[in-house]
Amino acid sequence: MVQERNKRPSTAKYISRTVTKGELQTLWLFSGVVLDNVISMLNRCPIHRLSKNDILITQGDVNKSCYLLLSGSLSIHLDSRDSDPVTKLRVGESIGELSLIDGQPTSANVIANDLCEVLVLNEERFWTLVNASHAFSRNLLFLLARRLRDNNATISDVMKRQQKYERVSTTDELTGLHNRRWINDKLSRQIKRNQYNNEPLSLLMLDIDRFKSINDNYGHLVGDQVLMAVAEVMSNCIRPTDLVARYGGEEFIIVLPVTELAGAHIVADRVCKDIREKNVDTKTDLQLPKVTVSIGFAQLQNNESMENLVARADTALYQAKNNGRDRVEG
Repeated sequence: MVQERNKRPSTAKYISRTVTKGELQTLWLFSGVVLDNVISMLNRCPIHRLSKNDILITQGDVNKSCYLLLSGSLSIHLDSRDSDPVTKLRVGESIGELSLIDGQPTSANVIANDLCEVLVLNEERFWTLVNASHAFSRNLLFLLARRLRDNNATISDVMKRQQKYERVSTTDELTGLHNRRWINDKLSRQIKRNQYNNEPLSLLMLDIDRFKSINDNYGHLVGDQVLMAVAEVMSNCIRPTDLVARYGGEEFIIVLPVTELAGAHIVADRVCKDIREKNVDTKTDLQLPKVTVSIGFAQLQNNESMENLVARADTALYQAKNNGRDRVEG
């Protein structure tokens, strides 16, 4: 038999007293309710007392009660009891009504922030109030509507945080370009799309020439300025449909959808030229020699894998390096 642990909180204590009319007047669910008509029934409802950090509701449990907060405050935790609370309940608010109505396991942990007292409406008395009091039913509908709006706002906030974390995990912090993880995913999808549509696709692999000596002779801060300058030039040389990313270290990648080898050659030449002509602001009094890059390019072949396409462009890149740098090969 499944144990309904939430019928009584494990650390709560029964209080041998009845709820007062003054306390009922603070409860939002009883706003507009003729208390004289329900006070005798509510006097039979138990009151629980919770100390700080006592658990009122455990996420995933079966709940058969609605709890109305008479004193103190409660916090709602979605992920775990140790997670930051998503909201807090004050005197007059209630919790547990949704899981009581739909019979589903509870969706959150509810924990006492300080010494609390809650009035407990069991399932029978809850539905008796719904059927007997129009005002109680109306308040309940408003409460559920508000909870729905609050849940939608919470979901929206969670989605925004997820999108932020996704951007952080797929973006190179220094250059603002996407990173290798992002480009590998996008390139794989783009290759499948182009192969399905029988369209060409080309790839550029770019490496900054003698970048190690720049770091060694001028320092890593200057090296960072060079990386950002190269990223800026590449971004200005491509179309909105093209993809660019920092592949690792001083190596970058550009994906050119619907572009044949001749078009890739033109883009590679333009990038190489524009970087050569770029005056890099080092943010210091140091004068850098001209920054140059070597570029290898390749066009996707029939049924070729992403790994093989990248490897061919990388091979062309090292041919450019071996043939004197500041040039393109493909």
